Amino acid sequence: MQKIKDKLNKIEKKIKEKKIIQKKRDLEFEEQRKKAKKEIDEIWKREFENNKDFINGLNEMLSTFKKLDKNNKYEYTIIGDDTGFGSFGIREIKFVLGIISVEMRIPVIIGTNIQLYVNEDIYARAIDHDPKHLRNFRLNDTQNAKEFYFDKVLEIFEVMQE
Repeated sequence: MQKIKDKLNKIEKKIKEKKIIQKKRDLEFEEQRKKAKKEIDEIWKREFENNKDFINGLNEMLSTFKKLDKNNKYEYTIIGDDTGFGSFGIREIKFVLGIISVEMRIPVIIGTNIQLYVNEDIYARAIDHDPKHLRNFRLNDTQNAKEFYFDKVLEIFEVMQE
């Protein structure tokens, strides 16, 4: 009987140790997640959502497109929502040119890249992860991401006018 008790105690001790280790890992992960979220929020607000030059660029393109082509729908939205995808939220800029949208987002679950996505159908539900539709930039490379984004919107507008 003592042998069984000893083995049970050994098993119980192992399980408790694993639980302690797992709890420690969970706490470390949660701390890293909070730190990453804070960094993403700061970059998002500074470089996109509250960046006057960036907003002015979007507004300038929008007003010019509407002036040059009154027959198509042109609009943009900036979403910096903390309620989507759990506690991470959605960080996205979407410029719609007729039925085409050019989206730039920070995939908040990963949080290390800025992702540019050209969606050929604004009514599509799923994201097409075909490389021809995606372009990724490092999170600290916002300037190049913004320039590429503006260039892509202008390129699509120009092609629509041909």
